[in-house]
Amino acid sequence: MGLEAEPLAAPHPYWPRDLEIRRYIPNDRPTWHSLAFLFSVSAALLMLTWLAAGWRGWTGAPMRPGRRLALCWFAICGFIHGVIEGWFSLYHTDIPGDQSFLSQLWKEYAKGDSRYVM
Repeated sequence: MGLEAEPLAAPHPYWPRDLEIRRYIPNDRPTWHSLAFLFSVSAALLMLTWLAAGWRGWTGAPMRPGRRLALCWFAICGFIHGVIEGWFSLYHTDIPGDQSFLSQLWKEYAKGDSRYVM
């Protein structure tokens, strides 16, 4: 009376196999879709950063290649830490049942480390 059974957890690909993940919904797109989109966005960010670093600003000279590469490295790190890890920080409790792009990306990542989907 008044006590309703919680729905059974859906089967999942994570270890340990008996791990119970509440509200888990499997991804609705294949892994290669997520990775292709992630790498495309990363490549576009790298290209834009490289081009912007080569622009002749008020100094009249573009950055040297070593500095441009360092700036590209920082741009990618900022993207990863700000956007991808930021998503996890904000929505870690919703990721198992969410179908947004970044949540699905985290569910793929969690196949290597299930702590990220619990």
